[in-house]
Amino acid sequence: MSPPRRHPIRAGITREAAIDWLVFLSNRRGGVLFMTDGWFKPHRARLLDLLPPVLDDDHAAGLLAVLYKQREMHQFMTWLEAQPWPWTDVDTLLSEFARIRLEKRREEGFFPWEDVEACRGCTSRPSSFGGETDGHSGPPEDKSQLDGCHGCGRTAEQLEWIYFQSPAWTWQEHCGRAGWMGICAYCRFQIHCYIDVMS
Repeated sequence: MSPPRRHPIRAGITREAAIDWLVFLSNRRGGVLFMTDGWFKPHRARLLDLLPPVLDDDHAAGLLAVLYKQREMHQFMTWLEAQPWPWTDVDTLLSEFARIRLEKRREEGFFPWEDVEACRGCTSRPSSFGGETDGHSGPPEDKSQLDGCHGCGRTAEQLEWIYFQSPAWTWQEHCGRAGWMGICAYCRFQIHCYIDVMS
């Protein structure tokens, strides 16, 4: 019996050879990465910059995951930029990055704080918006599964729930937004946002 054939993308080959094989093996059949020259051109440059001169097992596993559509290219790039992390921990890494992005978004807010402050105390959806949209006639009834404030530890039930409306000029410019928000006024975090009206 002959030994199993080794995949051409493997540890020990150069990054240039790995990239050439990735391109060669793509677009061949269902289940593998589809790419165009225009889409791949910036990715090629970044791969040449981020991959080591010779692939190890982790880099080969990551490229194979991209080739066989188990991972998106941007996820592989995120892993490359965050070295050293073993490829087997990529889920942990991506989850941590997602958590950091969410916390940053909460700290920055979904909307400018002055606009949110102007809506504090508004606890009902204005009748001028007509009937219910997307089923949100009020804030979520069951808040037990929602995140609370990561700053002070207040639960979702303890957050201040308001009906947010962006300023009048945004509606005139057709970029208005309105919906329910859960905020922690103490920490100045915008935790939840359920937009149900847009112009």
